[in-house]
Amino acid sequence: MSKGSRGVSKVLLFFVLTTMFILPTQVFATQYANVVVVAKTGGDFTDPVAAVGSIGNASATNPYLIKIMPGIYDISSTSLWMKPYVDIEGSGQDTTTIVENGGILGAPNAEIRSLTIKGTNAGVMWARSNMSNVKIDVNSTNGTAYGMEAVGATIKLSNVEILANGVSSAYGINMTTDPDTYVGSNVELNNVKVTASVSTLYLEPAGIYVQDDCILTMNNSSVIVNAPTNQGIGVKNAGYAEISNSAIKANKVISNISSLAKMYINNTKLDGSSISTIGVLKCYNDFDKNYAAYLCQ
Repeated sequence: MSKGSRGVSKVLLFFVLTTMFILPTQVFATQYANVVVVAKTGGDFTDPVAAVGSIGNASATNPYLIKIMPGIYDISSTSLWMKPYVDIEGSGQDTTTIVENGGILGAPNAEIRSLTIKGTNAGVMWARSNMSNVKIDVNSTNGTAYGMEAVGATIKLSNVEILANGVSSAYGINMTTDPDTYVGSNVELNNVKVTASVSTLYLEPAGIYVQDDCILTMNNSSVIVNAPTNQGIGVKNAGYAEISNSAIKANKVISNISSLAKMYINNTKLDGSSISTIGVLKCYNDFDKNYAAYLCQ
């Protein structure tokens, strides 16, 4: 083979290798509009907080997605403030974990999905974002644990697990009124599991606390409260609650704590011995842990 032929062959070989290896890499590295990638390597950011902070023009007509790739992301030195019209999506509950200390603060018109949140005092505070396929695991070593706190928010949770483990008290979901607008929270649960546990006791824990002017709609969900004898409320209600096709296990399964409180329970398993009948409390087709009829009027 002549020197010229060998030169042509080398050029052809280089072209083939470029086509095989370089072009596919360019294809997979395609940048999509309004998608910000958080990854250990190869993404736009390595920090979810920085990724959210980089977005300044999200709107109803210009929404964003922050995609968090597999890994454990420690943001315990700061807080993650969500933004309206910016969804945060992990790569699955078992593959994407955010470790925080100051809580994740939600925003309206946004969603958190497909990840795990681990906190030391609170999981999602000022929750104003919908959540789906999320696990919240909060372990407080020196006080009260809050899994999620909704403040004047209308939100939906689906396929969510909330674990709140405190020393002196614990609340899986705490629903309150916005102190500025005086608007109560409206929370809808579908296939949600809430567990609140305490090792000692200072304030009585509750799986879900529905405060004044708040509304809870609970479907196909469960609440478990682990607490010392005769303490711990499954659903503590001072507002309005509808519970259907669910299960509640606590020393005090349900409790209306206000004469204005209203609670309606349908086809739900009630595993506990104490019920408060203040306010309006109506049950239909409910049963105890032995599947015997449970009458709570």
